[in-house]
Amino acid sequence: MIATTVRRLCLAMLLVLLGACGPGQRSPGPEQFTIGDDLFVGGGATDVSGTRGDLIAAGDAVRVNGAVGGSAVVAAREVRIGAPVRQDAYLAGRHLALTATIAGNARMAGARIDLARDARIAGNATIAARDVNIAGDVDGYLLAAGRRIYIDGEIGGDARLSADEIELGPNARIAGTLHYRSKRELTRASGAEIGGKVERLSEQERPAASIFGLFVWSLGLIVLAAILLSVFPGLMRRASETAGARFGRSLLIGLIAFVAIPVALVIAMFTVIGLPLGLLLLLAYPMLLVVGYVVAGIALGDTVLARTRPTRELSRGSRIAAAAVALIVLGLAAGIPFLGGVIAFVALLVGTGALLQQARRPAAA
Repeated sequence: MIATTVRRLCLAMLLVLLGACGPGQRSPGPEQFTIGDDLFVGGGATDVSGTRGDLIAAGDAVRVNGAVGGSAVVAAREVRIGAPVRQDAYLAGRHLALTATIAGNARMAGARIDLARDARIAGNATIAARDVNIAGDVDGYLLAAGRRIYIDGEIGGDARLSADEIELGPNARIAGTLHYRSKRELTRASGAEIGGKVERLSEQERPAASIFGLFVWSLGLIVLAAILLSVFPGLMRRASETAGARFGRSLLIGLIAFVAIPVALVIAMFTVIGLPLGLLLLLAYPMLLVVGYVVAGIALGDTVLARTRPTRELSRGSRIAAAAVALIVLGLAAGIPFLGGVIAFVALLVGTGALLQQARRPAAA
């Protein structure tokens, strides 16, 4: 079982680095390939008719209309799960809509997340979004954070909620204890039932040491961004353009590389020739991720500059300043409960994927 998984990961990395990230025009439709029973999809809007294995998809809109035999890892502007997922689900996007059953655990983050009345999560659920609407059922515990949380379904375990506004509808049923943190009092309909106690948690401020650590980390990233933009301006420009124009592909490539590269390097270290090289590259792997995260900040800064100054050529100084602001914003966003980690992780994957896509492109003057 482990050997099969390793082979799939290595093959996925080779396909991405040798094929999917090659030069050429952007394809009009989504790109997809299979490795064993697993389905990989990246690109624009796509409808997934199902797969016997895992589903790894990224793009503008992903709609799952057929059963997924394994786990689902989906990141897109719009994600709709309308068919059963037999294992766990990891979903991120602007709008997530679930109308089917997740047989395992669910981890979801986005701007708006809707669990319809006929939706069910058989395991535990971790949800972070601006607006969270749960009309379906969660058999295990529920962790949720956002601006507004509305629950009108059944929660089989404890519920731990953090939001500006928390409301329990008339059909809400929480079998365990409800822990909540909010500036306002809990709004509870007359028919809502809570099996355990209700505990309101106090607001806690972030420690000063944590703020200082965030400042030092952000400052280091800004310095790295300035170095990259000064020493490799052409490479950073191409990577930035790729991250914006091919967001879905960059996210998919970054995700596969994030998983597959360490596995391939460990396998290489089992050979006498590959041992020193594998150790060296394994040490360099974290730096690749850091640079990928910085590339995402540069791309975000370039996007803002391009929209605010569409007729002006971007100078090196303005790009460094914009990247600095973007990295600070990403650092602050990373502090948002649950959602912050997803934002930082997506930025890291997109930046890494965009950077890897430059490997087969001829260097520009």
